[in-house]
Amino acid sequence: MADVRKKLASKFVKESRYPNFGACVNSININGFRGITCDLNFEFPVTAITGLNGAGKSTVGQLLLCGHKKLSTADYKRWYIKDFFPVSVADPKPFDDDASVEYRYQTSSPNDDRYLLLPEPFKNGADTRGSQKRRQSISGSLFISRKLSART
Repeated sequence: MADVRKKLASKFVKESRYPNFGACVNSININGFRGITCDLNFEFPVTAITGLNGAGKSTVGQLLLCGHKKLSTADYKRWYIKDFFPVSVADPKPFDDDASVEYRYQTSSPNDDRYLLLPEPFKNGADTRGSQKRRQSISGSLFISRKLSART
């Protein structure tokens, strides 16, 4: 069993991760979605997320689903924040006013990580914090992909 684990782990080292698995999430930083604030790093191709009921396992999984872009040839639905965190009468505030999610993923170059950041449109001094409009905008936002080296 240890040989299988070592073989799989060797395919997931940073230099061979993309050729073996494609663009995959290296880490996620969650801040303020259903009370969840955490940093998760994925250093192995199989990751188990465990915890008590209500600990946030589903929230983490849902946010990870939202970070993947649907391939043009795929016949499955593309998931967005609004699909899992709708602003409604039952849950008028599913995320904090300053909620954010940052995905770091690897592309074909092992030393050129990229990131997806939500909410990018609300940076640069836009003051819509705390408003219902901002919460609705976050839940419908698309992610913006940038190189980490270009980040200020």
